[in-house]
Amino acid sequence: MAHKVFILNIRKYLVTQPRTKRRNKAVRFVRERIAHYTKMPLEAVKIDQTLNSMITKFSARTMNKLKLDVNVENGKALLTPFIEKRKLKPSVTRKYKTYETMIQAGKQKKGNASQPAKETQKAVSADVPVSASNPSAKKQTSAKAKLNQAVPKAGKKQEEKKQ
Repeated sequence: MAHKVFILNIRKYLVTQPRTKRRNKAVRFVRERIAHYTKMPLEAVKIDQTLNSMITKFSARTMNKLKLDVNVENGKALLTPFIEKRKLKPSVTRKYKTYETMIQAGKQKKGNASQPAKETQKAVSADVPVSASNPSAKKQTSAKAKLNQAVPKAGKKQEEKKQ
């Protein structure tokens, strides 16, 4: 025979068992059910070490369903946990294939957008002529200088009111 996939609901059985014995009972229940489904003797069913540790660590506590991969060859059944291998299909609607490419695209856009903003800030804040080719052009004053000029005028009015 070949591979078969079984899903066992161990909750129905383990709820009736005492908590101290659930681990051993869970392993025995899995072995019995697979022997019944494959029509083999109980001694012919072998549990893989990874499945055994998974049952004893997690499944006996949470009592979730188990998905098993059963390989039947030469009158023996080997039980392993079923690991689904999914193939990711490329999506046409997605703009970015992976999260990393989305981050890189965002960094590139951010880098391009931030460079002109820095240049405009430097041009506004500097007290240099607008163009070197036109010497008669007036010097630009920064917004901070305009604010500083406005503040003392308001301060003088307040001083006059105090006197």
